[in-house]
Amino acid sequence: MVQRFVRCRACGLPHDADAVICPSTGQPIARVSNATMPAVRPNITEDDDPTQLVVPSMLSTLQSAGQPSTGTLLAGRYRLRSVLARGGMGVVYDGYDEPLDRPVAIKVLAPESATDQTAITRFHSEIKTLAAIAHPRIVTVFDAGELPNGAPFLVMERLEGEPLSSRMKREGPMPMVAAVQIARQILEALAATHSRGILHRDLKPQNVFLVNTPDLRPSVRVLDYGVARRYIETETRSADVTLTRAGRTVGTPQYMAFEQLAGRRDLDPRADLYAVGVLLYEMLAGTSPWTQRTPVTLALEMRSQPLTPLRTRRAGVPPWLEAVVHALLSVDREQRPPDARTTLRLLRPPVGNEDPTITDLLPIPDPPEGDPP
Repeated sequence: MVQRFVRCRACGLPHDADAVICPSTGQPIARVSNATMPAVRPNITEDDDPTQLVVPSMLSTLQSAGQPSTGTLLAGRYRLRSVLARGGMGVVYDGYDEPLDRPVAIKVLAPESATDQTAITRFHSEIKTLAAIAHPRIVTVFDAGELPNGAPFLVMERLEGEPLSSRMKREGPMPMVAAVQIARQILEALAATHSRGILHRDLKPQNVFLVNTPDLRPSVRVLDYGVARRYIETETRSADVTLTRAGRTVGTPQYMAFEQLAGRRDLDPRADLYAVGVLLYEMLAGTSPWTQRTPVTLALEMRSQPLTPLRTRRAGVPPWLEAVVHALLSVDREQRPPDARTTLRLLRPPVGNEDPTITDLLPIPDPPEGDPP
């Protein structure tokens, strides 16, 4: 089918013509009139993600906005070969590192963000974040630089495989073992990220890449730290360093915890763990745990409607696994596991014939000092 879209002035992306809230910014869509930008109506299905598509009209926009064209040589060594994808803040090219004779992926700031100082600062922050974490489950950064017009670019490893979103769309509900393996590998990436005092804030299927392996087992790389932020104090950085104003949501609503939807500033690792819960639910059930998509309606649904039990939607899910997923999806973050490492321990089948509840599996906190044990 053909779906109609409207271009949003705030984020530069096409959204459903009937949408009133921008899913990228969480704000009312600032519509661009036909007089200033032609409508984009690609032949895609309603299930496709328009932020991951590059259609001819978009390519023309990139080139006319000063974006590098294919064949361009960056920094005297990186040759741009084709456009791989277009996200909310960047365009990703298939590139080639000529001196080292290897393929690379090159992310360039999107044209509509080229003069946006906040977007530029976020892009530089992503470069520094990825370079600092350096973990096997997180896409590897090789280099960074600037285009002739001053826009930053990021050189990363070229991954062969597909995003989790493509796998889920093609196969529907996934085998339980594969879903748990993928979730565990995401948690490994989060454990490394959180150990640096950083939140990802935009975990979703498009940002989880499944690398091809000889044995066909999933091998995860977590992508896109463009809206990541620091949440704890370190020796050189103060806590809550963020480019987000209070009361404004950043990320993809469907994967946001309630406190993130509410625009709270005191986010902690449990916000990212909630997103893992949504991913697990979707991989196992083939559908989202909630029906609403905009920040306001989704927050209202989470507060007013009970979560549909996972085992209602996927027969055969063991009680212990359902308990972990439901704990991750708790609206109250105090009811979620405290961190990624704890969740890793929970996502293992219990030993023996026992079927412990999530309460049995969660570690018992030490009593406050002075209280009896």
